[in-house]
Amino acid sequence: MTLLQLEILKTVVETGSFTKAGEVLSLSQSAVSHAIASLEEELEISLLHRSRTGVTLTYAGEQLIINIRAVLNHTRQIEYKAAKIIGHEIGKIRVGSFLTASTELFPGMVKQFKSIYPKIEVELFEGGYDDITEWISSGVVDIGFVILPNKSFDIVSVISDEYVVILPQGHPLEDRDTIELIDIANEPFIMPLAGCEFYIEPLFSKYKVRPNIQFKIEHTATIIALVNAGMGISIVPSLSFKPPGIVSVKLKTLLQRNIGLAVSSFKLSSPATKAFLAQAKIWSSKYLLYN
Repeated sequence: MTLLQLEILKTVVETGSFTKAGEVLSLSQSAVSHAIASLEEELEISLLHRSRTGVTLTYAGEQLIINIRAVLNHTRQIEYKAAKIIGHEIGKIRVGSFLTASTELFPGMVKQFKSIYPKIEVELFEGGYDDITEWISSGVVDIGFVILPNKSFDIVSVISDEYVVILPQGHPLEDRDTIELIDIANEPFIMPLAGCEFYIEPLFSKYKVRPNIQFKIEHTATIIALVNAGMGISIVPSLSFKPPGIVSVKLKTLLQRNIGLAVSSFKLSSPATKAFLAQAKIWSSKYLLYN
């Protein structure tokens, strides 16, 4: 049994495909297949179900993958510590992020981190809230941006993100200091999805306001484009990108989401992961000071 075989198995599980695993690891499909077959032969158990729709773990594979990930994680820690001893801090961190965090938080954090640890590689995985939770749990990513509270993981709090009303330039409400929900009850409303609705819908219900929903949209960029075109107004996180032609006004009733960075376990996190979390906290404190 070799570390390469274990890395190949882990990558096959994460990608769900021998071909994709080969692409990630720069190996041929036959080399991947041979490595898995040799590992199964040595362990005398079947690790993977193979079908036309993809590859999944057998029961035995599910029991062993936890230990395999732990072995590979400990190996990375050994490599990191050895490199640190000779003054060459190396490693790789995989970060899971949703769109707003990818565009507004991640760039600053990774710049801060790279200024201190230039030789540590950072890879970004983008998806929805549920995707990130699954990726952290399964070990696809080392760190993930999550919405708080979250009791499933170990958490570093990053920032509080206030929701605002966005309007097309020239809208009658654009000069208001704040907007009440009743003020927009009759406005054509674009309801954000992808998790935002779980904040916005209860707020309307609490104040007994029924929004005039014209669209339900998942992607913030599409919402902003529709608002810019005069097709309605919306409520989005303040971190969302607001191009020229869009005006944002605070809600009179405070609505915010708290964003954090999550890891499956602080104790089991690699030194590189812990270093990223530390630099992320430094960056977020600067961000809050100047924004």
